[in-house]
Amino acid sequence: MLSVEAMNKGIENHNVKLLEFTRIRAKKPNGLICFFEGEDARYYGVRIQENLPRLEWEAIDCAGKERVLKLCRILETHSDLKYRSAKTAFFVDRDFDLPLPPDKRNKIYETPCYSIENL
Repeated sequence: MLSVEAMNKGIENHNVKLLEFTRIRAKKPNGLICFFEGEDARYYGVRIQENLPRLEWEAIDCAGKERVLKLCRILETHSDLKYRSAKTAFFVDRDFDLPLPPDKRNKIYETPCYSIENL
């Protein structure tokens, strides 16, 4: 039998987030789907709504930077064109890592400092 802890951990799995993406994409095929490390939608969402008030968008909390990066890789190479061509945006914090490689910066926004809360 699965424990509550195991079930909660499963919710954070990248496959669960990919399924969430496919459901949002089915409901809003022209909407922007934003992938965040955590609850960063509350910081970015205000700016999205302020600058693009008519844009229909949804946020996916990926529960970690690595999951955001992994989902970006999965969607870039997905076998289904409708998923590869979906309107997506990926947001990560620089943290203490090296900056993202230049080829990733056109698809993934990375904060210039430790975290969005520090901007």
